[in-house]
Amino acid sequence: MKINNVSDIKKLNDALPWIVGVWVTSYMRSIPAYLFSKFSILCFKESTDNEVLGELCEIKSLQKEGHSIKKNNTVAILWNSVSQQYLQEKTKYLLTYSNTKELEEIAEQLRLTVLHNAADLRWEFENKKTFREHLKSRDVKLIPWKNISLEDFSHITYEEVKKDYGSKIVLQLPDILKWWWKSTIFINNLEDRLAAHKKIMTGEFKGIKVYSVNITKFITWESSSITCCNTKYWTFCTNIQKQLIDIPEAINTTKWSWLFCWHDWSSCDYTTEVEQQAQDLGKKIGEKMSQMGYKWIFGLDIIIDDETGEVYPIECNARFTGAFPMISDIDLRDWVIPMDILHICELLEIEYTINNKELQKDYRRKKEGSHIIISNKKEESIICTKDMKTGIYQIDWEQISFVKKASSYKDFTDDNQFLIIDGNPSLWKVIYWYKKESRIAHVLFPKGIHSLDMINNFIQGHFESASS
Repeated sequence: MKINNVSDIKKLNDALPWIVGVWVTSYMRSIPAYLFSKFSILCFKESTDNEVLGELCEIKSLQKEGHSIKKNNTVAILWNSVSQQYLQEKTKYLLTYSNTKELEEIAEQLRLTVLHNAADLRWEFENKKTFREHLKSRDVKLIPWKNISLEDFSHITYEEVKKDYGSKIVLQLPDILKWWWKSTIFINNLEDRLAAHKKIMTGEFKGIKVYSVNITKFITWESSSITCCNTKYWTFCTNIQKQLIDIPEAINTTKWSWLFCWHDWSSCDYTTEVEQQAQDLGKKIGEKMSQMGYKWIFGLDIIIDDETGEVYPIECNARFTGAFPMISDIDLRDWVIPMDILHICELLEIEYTINNKELQKDYRRKKEGSHIIISNKKEESIICTKDMKTGIYQIDWEQISFVKKASSYKDFTDDNQFLIIDGNPSLWKVIYWYKKESRIAHVLFPKGIHSLDMINNFIQGHFESASS
């Protein structure tokens, strides 16, 4: 089946089984709903998103039916009896954020197929030790580093490390797949080294066993990433996307640092040489992953040395990344085949042909758009006291007004607009201080991020202290 453009994707409908996208919010699994007739979403949250996205596909919300879950993740959703009954009636194919051992176990019990690579294969690339070891065979240049056991780390001194890697170094716990901002430690002096020793030598982090430590030279850099997709044809790679870190209007930076606040594609302006280095990295790493059986989407976090312009890979996210579904929505707006579609075709082994060179050119184009997460910045829990609608808002003369219900970048008609979506808090929802639930709103922009102070004040104005 030849897929030349977005319109051709609908030809796949006859070959596809029914697929159910699963996540806490409906928005994060919404892209296939624009293209596939046999697609629905199973989510936990009941929000105004569901009303808008429900015009595209069926949405099953556990919260709407009065159910709660212990954790905000896919496994917790699947353990719910209502979810299991719904899936039994609908499908055996699940489109999820990622794959884990726990997800594989419950999927096997329920006779479901997760449209992902095996969890063990994901671990091979997300583990920061084995990932770098795999790159040796592909002649990929890395920032000077080494991995040492926990026992050896207990004996090594700051002066010894300083001699090999300089006065500023970075420590990472390679066994930790989550909480990277807490499991990455920056060392600037002896005091930092002693504090790191105390933190690491417990042998556990967030209940996960720690076996070794990565020691890496620190360089001055800009945080970026690329999104890739392994197919039977080759590895497709996007252009470099700028990551937003520690944005004070979005988060409270007094307690944490190195917090990921999402992306700005419009502000990306890298040289041709730097972009080509990133492309070469994506293809080399993609080829290695493909040799080991990995197919589908993955993301590469990269850093660009401020002094030399050298591009280095830092870690691999063998799953959907924080760029999704926004990057796919931007592709749809620009009439480009989203990577999600290639992923589904690959894992369902559907026969398709595409124009590789043209599609790669499309993925490398300059993109317009951005998004950011606004969180609870107050040092207390807050409660939602005003309805926050899903849709487009307009900024005119220091005033913000609601324009229309919407769910996509294609719905913008003015650069001074923004879109609020992705599980907007319902009335009387409590947002806890410095907990995982501290997210308030997901905000999308047609181009670069703008008017952030004003938008932040507008969003925060929907909340009051939970203690009052």
